[in-house]
Order: sequence, then C-alpha cells, then structure tokens
Amino acid sequence: MSSNLILSNQEIREASILSKKNSDQEFRNWLKKRKSGVSGIENFLRNRSNSIDNLISSIWVTSNLSEKENICLFAVGGYGRQELHPYSDIDLLILYKGKLNKNIRTAIESFISQLWDLELDLGHSVRSSYEEEKIVSSDLEAFTNLLESRFLLGDQRLESVTKEIIEKKSIWKKEKFLLNKIEEQEQRHRKYDNTEYNLEPNIKSSPGGLRDIHILNWLLLNYSRQNHRLRNLEKILNEAEKKGTQ
Repeated sequence: MSSNLILSNQEIREASILSKKNSDQEFRNWLKKRKSGVSGIENFLRNRSNSIDNLISSIWVTSNLSEKENICLFAVGGYGRQELHPYSDIDLLILYKGKLNKNIRTAIESFISQLWDLELDLGHSVRSSYEEEKIVSSDLEAFTNLLESRFLLGDQRLESVTKEIIEKKSIWKKEKFLLNKIEEQEQRHRKYDNTEYNLEPNIKSSPGGLRDIHILNWLLLNYSRQNHRLRNLEKILNEAEKKGTQ
C-alpha cells in the first residue's frame, strides 16, 4: 500500500464529513457544481467509494492488521459496486482462514470500533472461509454479496478462495440462481406494488426501480463473471435476445 494513501489521525477525524450527518449536504453541494448526467453521477459515487477506501485503509493499518496473514477485507453491497450513495450503508466482510488468535481479535475490534466512532453507517461480518462457504451455499443474499464483492486489503490469497467458493458447481447453479432471483423479485413487487406505493413509489424497491436494475446486473455477473454496465447490454446479447428486450 502506498504511503501517500495513509491518513493522519487528524485526517481520519476530519473524514467524518463522509458520515451520515454530512453526506446529504455533500451531495447537494456537488449537484450545484456539476451538470446532470449518468457519467457525472457514476463518477461522484465512485469518488465517494474511493474516499471511503482510503479512510478504511488507514484505519486497517493503524489497527495493525495490514501485515497479518490469512485475513483480508472485502467491500460488499453498493460499496462493493462502488455505488456509494449518500445514506448508503458501508458493508464490509472480514474474511479469515483458520482460527483467530487473541491479538487478531483485538485488532479487528479496534478496527470496527474506530469506524463506528466516525459515525459511519457500517454493516460488517467477520467469517472464516469455511463459514462463508457454508452460509453462501444456502443464503442467496450472501452469495450475491460474495459474487460482487471487491477486495480491499489484507492477504490477497484469500481473494482466490472466494472465487473458488463461487465457482463450486454445487453452489447456486445459474438456473437455480435465476429462478430464485425471479421469485425474490416477485415477492418484492407484491410488497411494494400497492396503493400506497403507487401514489409515492419506492424508487429502490417498487417495480421498475433500482433493485430491478441490480437484479439484471447480478444475472449478468453470475452468467459471465464480469461486471457489465446495462447501457452496454446490446453488446452482450445476441439478436434474438435483443428482440426479447424490446
């Protein structure tokens, strides 16, 4: 890790500007300075994610976790996709291999505590690679999170472990993944497609909302193991599939 990415203690304290109480105003200020457009929004979200990356990297180092073997950190969810909207949770997965000794447990507790002290909307899981495989084999959401996870820090050998888990034939075959995502979508639509939400749609969960776009991305990711932007969908589909989307 480059030394110029490591923040001082003062800079870490100042980084609380990215916390929940400031993120809305940060977003409004940005909108005033920028023209609207998809690329502008994407750059904004990516820049927020990068800023949080630097902050988390610094705290990982100060918590004495940077030189530890058999432990690493992943970004998951919207943060993993580098789509860190204001008020979005910062979801982290701390993955380790083997057993945690007392020193590493203390270091992890220090790391999480420092992030909470910054008043970030934090979600985190601490799991062994064995536990992760067991969970994702039966939990669709956990598998989806792992599928789009982004390696941040630590022992990079564990990144290959997650890829091995994903590629295991016994875990969420493509057809099973598709059918379960369709069922998940239908349940969500039934919940949000009622009179209350028709008057004031939930832009994330109502039919045609952001979560439906996410599902398309997840299906593409599970099919090809590559992240695709939906605007490039026509480059991926064959002619028959293109006609089916019209």
